[in-house]
Parts: sequence; structure tokens; C-alpha cells
Amino acid sequence: REPALTDVAQQFKEDTGISIAYDEDVNDNNEYFTKIRPNLSQGDGIGRDGFVLTDWMASRLINQVDPPWVQEFDEAKSLVERELTHLRRHAHKLPDRVEVGTMVEVPSLLYQLDELIERVDFLSVGSNDLVQFLYAIDRGNTRVADRFDAISAPVLRALRDIADMGHKHKKPVTLCGELASKPVGALALVALGYRSLSLTPSAMGPVKAMLLDLDAAKAEAMLRPLINKPSGSVSIRKQLEEFAAAEGLQL
Repeated sequence: REPALTDVAQQFKEDTGISIAYDEDVNDNNEYFTKIRPNLSQGDGIGRDGFVLTDWMASRLINQVDPPWVQEFDEAKSLVERELTHLRRHAHKLPDRVEVGTMVEVPSLLYQLDELIERVDFLSVGSNDLVQFLYAIDRGNTRVADRFDAISAPVLRALRDIADMGHKHKKPVTLCGELASKPVGALALVALGYRSLSLTPSAMGPVKAMLLDLDAAKAEAMLRPLINKPSGSVSIRKQLEEFAAAEGLQL
């Protein structure tokens, strides 16, 4: 029989040192990663009044919770604790620890990381939305889909700052989104210090093959100086591809 995805993920971590997340319903169009996404071309958005968390919903979120804004974090955490207290009072079995963290997918949070990091147990970067919000481009609009590159200095600097903040404060930082499902994207993320990625099932083989041959320290030494200075006429993506070719990595 084919191995279960949980077995594949465990073997992936043992072989590469990289944790991966997946969903059995994920397809190669990354529909699993497409949640409520504002249509930037029409100016739609999801604000505080557009998010409803009922008591029943809160009682189901006993593994992790991802409130989206710093000013709401304490309120959300209090709500979770209230529901946990209710469940304890009614003799429900609870986990030993409930970790409360946040998705980082709104650029404003990049300027509040110092406030946020003291409150959270973990950070999870939502790369799909973070990229489109940084560029103010609707990634679902095919007319502008080629106007931005997720492997570019602005995005990589943002991802670097998030990873560095987590490491400095010893808080786990994971990445949720389609960026890691391409070997070149996984290469960039590992070079920036990410060790927990989300992949589509079909990406596990190619990404794992690349990681097994990758010298992460060498990749970091190559990439970090590139994103600290103007990239010039040669794109960072191109330079990563040249690095991979020189190292014999399959992208």
C-alpha cells in the first residue's frame, strides 16, 4: 500500500530536519491555502466586524488559535481561556497546554512584531496573503499575476524579519502557503531560517530531494547579503537558481 501522509511527513522530518504540514484535500491548485481573500481590485476587505467567533467555535479551538491583530490578541486569548474554564467545569478532557499564536499575513503586523512576540506562543506566516498585500495586487487576477515575484527583496526581507524575531525570542515560526511547494521557494525559506513549512502532497518529493542535497548554512550565507542590498538588474530568483545549479540542486 502507499504510505499514509502522516508517515511521509514523519519520514520527511527525519531525513531533512524540516517539519511539514499538509492536508489530504490539498490539490495542486493549492485550494487548501485559499481562504477568505479580499478582492483587492474591488476594495473588499475583512475587518473586525466581519469576523465572528461564537462560544461553540471557541470551544472547538483547543489546539491553536490565530487572532489577526495585536490589539485583539489579549481579548482573543481571554475568550479562549473563558471557554477552557467552561470546559474544565464540565469535566471535558483538555490538552495539557493550549498554544495561542497568530497568523502574520497583514503587512502592518511587521511593524508590531516587537509587541506581538511577547504575547504569542508561535507565529505562522501566511505567505499567500502577505505577498499580495505587500504588492497591493490581487493574486487571483490573471491580468496582474505576473507583476510581482514572491522571491524578491521586499518579500524576503519581510520573511527574514519575522523569522529573526521568532528565533530571537525562541518562539516557533512556521510558514503556511504555497511558497514552499516549489523547490526554489523552499530553498529561500530554509536559507532564511524556516524549519516548518506547508507543502502540497505532490511537492513533497521534489522539495525533499532538494533539501537532502542542500547545505543550509551555505545557502544562508549566499542569500542574506543579497536581500540586504539592492538586487540590481539580476533578480534574486535568478541568483538562487544559479546557486542551485552550482550546488547540483534540482529545482
